[in-house]
Amino acid sequence: MNLRNNIKKVLNEENRFLKTINIYVDKYGIYKAPEIIGISLTEMVKLSNHPIDSKLAYHLIYENFINEKLKRKYKEFKLSMEYGDLISWFGQVEYGHFGPENVEQFSIYATPFFEEGKTTPIEISWYDLLLADGSIISIENEGKYYYELEHKTEFESIDELFDWYDNFYLPETYNVLITDLIPKARNQMEELLDK
Repeated sequence: MNLRNNIKKVLNEENRFLKTINIYVDKYGIYKAPEIIGISLTEMVKLSNHPIDSKLAYHLIYENFINEKLKRKYKEFKLSMEYGDLISWFGQVEYGHFGPENVEQFSIYATPFFEEGKTTPIEISWYDLLLADGSIISIENEGKYYYELEHKTEFESIDELFDWYDNFYLPETYNVLITDLIPKARNQMEELLDK
């Protein structure tokens, strides 16, 4: 009988806690309530079961990327945070398109829900070819190598968002780079080498 009463008591306390969480979210909003209570935005969303739109997804990805809870490497690319809130992909390819003696380096911006938007803009920022003789040929983007990846913008849970990051954002961004943007940049590099 004591065990049953203890379980009932714990469940009532948990229920009150969750109601309090939701009261704070209603009163202060999903972004301010975590600061007041002293928990992360991620924990607040989990506890309140708050729906996730593109704006909230952007903030959750940012928080979890900074806290290293999301992958920071995908195939030959390393992901990092630049300029405060931009996810960049850096790749270095040796023995690639231009032969074993030359090294290609790519810097790409691909921030999911950039500026709280509904897409992921993917853009090659710069592309360097390090030649065997020590010289470097560089290509700045100038808007030529850009793609806007469209995708879902609403998620039922944090787990669904993280699954989207691992199984959509990473492979689809990579696919855009490998099949579209990098071949275009390589074509321009070939033209520069021919000159």
